[in-house]
Amino acid sequence: MSIVERRKKSIRNRLTIDFGIILIGICVFNYLLVSYIYKDRLYRQEQDKTDIVANAAITQTELIIQDSRNIISNISRIKFLKDYEQSVKEKTDKLEDYVSPFFDIGIVGVDGQGISVGGESFNVAGNHLFEDALQGKYNTFDLRRYEGEYYLVFLSPIKGEDENIQAVMIGVRRAEDFFDQIMQVSSGQLCFLGNRSGDGVVVTKGSSDINTVELLTDNEGIKNIFEKDLLFGKEYNYSIANEYTNTVFNFNYEMIGDSEWLIGVVNTKGKIDVGLKTFNIAMLIGMITAIVIGLIIVYLIASSIAKRMQHIVSHLEETIKSEFKESVPTELLENEDEIGSIAREMKHLEDKMAEMLISIKESINYLNDRLSSVSQEKEKRDDEALS
Repeated sequence: MSIVERRKKSIRNRLTIDFGIILIGICVFNYLLVSYIYKDRLYRQEQDKTDIVANAAITQTELIIQDSRNIISNISRIKFLKDYEQSVKEKTDKLEDYVSPFFDIGIVGVDGQGISVGGESFNVAGNHLFEDALQGKYNTFDLRRYEGEYYLVFLSPIKGEDENIQAVMIGVRRAEDFFDQIMQVSSGQLCFLGNRSGDGVVVTKGSSDINTVELLTDNEGIKNIFEKDLLFGKEYNYSIANEYTNTVFNFNYEMIGDSEWLIGVVNTKGKIDVGLKTFNIAMLIGMITAIVIGLIIVYLIASSIAKRMQHIVSHLEETIKSEFKESVPTELLENEDEIGSIAREMKHLEDKMAEMLISIKESINYLNDRLSSVSQEKEKRDDEALS
């Protein structure tokens, strides 16, 4: 028998099916609504979390770079460095005992020839960063590769007593140490340093937390970022979706001071997928449990109503057989709901029917008595006529 036919043939089935469908509909709607609200809230919380972490990494970057700038600027103001009588080599030798956080420091003459404390000679003539330093710019730094290693280079002009620039101070920090700090602070999967030319480095964290540094040369992605009017001191972020891995990345980047470089950090959206999966499973289990319990309760209520209705039907069958001599059960009359109203109206109907039956019987008895009297009088007249 189909569900529709079962529904038509039983109030209990009708109530169970109707309320069951309503209950399932409400649960499904509630599941979808709550899932949407929870997902949106979860993404907002994760967005705030990744933004805070990325901001911390970018702030840490600016602090390291600014600290390096300040140190190299302070070193360039040491008194003996302003002495025109001493050569670049003599000044560099005196810096050997100077303690600094730099991997190496050195001095470059105005001709571009330089010597480091470590004894390395080099030539930076024509380098735009060196030319900027010769023009008196203090906030200059660059990223350079030397013998397979990457270094952050900071420059500061050395001025004599007459305030004329006589040399340039250079401080070098290992990029590996720099990026290790950034990756630890950001807990990110990727960090990069790039300039308007698309040059720079990108650092990725491996499964064993070992950072891999790769060179960026003429990278179009970095160039596209600089096509926007970037403002110093403003942090930019947006989400990137990877359709192949079904992963969402949070991309944050910011210009470094007033330089031509920007620092960028990429983080995955935490454990959103795991959280949503756990939440969905919990919601499904809760929804199924609510539906099962609801259907059981609806079935019991419907059965109770159907049982009382069946009691009324059974009573009608019995009272008809007994010619309305059976009274409606007291438990039905005591009900204060619609079934009690039906039972009371049935009792009123039974009382009226009983009175009607008594009246009919009395009328029949009266007619029978009259017929009997008439029959006796006729027989008496017939007898008198024969005699």
